[in-house]
Amino acid sequence: MSWSRQNPVNIMKAKSYETANVRKMAKKGTKIGQSQELPVDNSPSNQQYDKLGLALYITALTLALVTFVGGSYYCISQIVQGLQAKPIEWMVCILMAGFLVAAIYTARTLVWLGFFGTVMLCSRMGAWMRSEETSRIAIKLDKFMPNGTGWASLALCQSLLQRGQYQESLAVAEDEWRRNGENVKQAMNMGPLCAYAGTVNQVDGNIKQTLVWNDRALASFNYMLEDYSDPKKNKSIMRKFAKSQTTEWLGQLKLQMAGVYVNNASIHMGARDFRRAKECFKKAVEMAVQAPDSPQRSDILKASKEQLGRLKHS
Repeated sequence: MSWSRQNPVNIMKAKSYETANVRKMAKKGTKIGQSQELPVDNSPSNQQYDKLGLALYITALTLALVTFVGGSYYCISQIVQGLQAKPIEWMVCILMAGFLVAAIYTARTLVWLGFFGTVMLCSRMGAWMRSEETSRIAIKLDKFMPNGTGWASLALCQSLLQRGQYQESLAVAEDEWRRNGENVKQAMNMGPLCAYAGTVNQVDGNIKQTLVWNDRALASFNYMLEDYSDPKKNKSIMRKFAKSQTTEWLGQLKLQMAGVYVNNASIHMGARDFRRAKECFKKAVEMAVQAPDSPQRSDILKASKEQLGRLKHS
């Protein structure tokens, strides 16, 4: 599934340096605490889509304001007239009260779409300036976001990471973890967000925190895997509607999990903890063989199997 459905983004691009170089790292005996380097995108923000994103954002918020003010005024005025009528028109009052609630929820949804749609569009089109600014505003207005701010923190963290703003990216992840780290409803966003934070810590050579964040990522990924494998929940209308794409999404999820396991394995190899490294490589292979065919899958399988061969007698 794509971001538009609020499922995890593909973290393999950001973490591909690990899977591509894990064999080289193991041969060289990478020392614990040694930092890694990530490719940095220094391209300027796409100004055309920065402007288009701003237009979308303003349009959605304007529609939300019109819906809220217009709907509230009309419904309240009708309720007042119904109460002043002789006899009181209870049916009109009840009906308008229902419309008032609907208008409020519609306005709130339009506000959310203004933020979410803008961030998704700008992120896809390289308009990182508008995407980051809108994400930051959404995070500040977390009480008004129907589905929380996990998606906004994830978008902001990813954008900052790709531009080499590592400490800012980590701060965003830590802030979101404090808000929603224990909220299972945010697992879709917390999984890749924690994986990004693990990547940033590895870049800084903070191996202990890398493992902490990677374990958090795996916990969220495992929750999603179990949740989508539950036959009772798969009977819901939304699950049935998305059934054709669920299999593909689960494959991508397992590929992301394999990437995190490879990351952990490379850290344990550097610390010469071969038993844990072996366990992580085995889990990486287990997840990768269930993922769709891709260059990342091939890299993970090849590197993991080679390392397992070397660790056979460890």
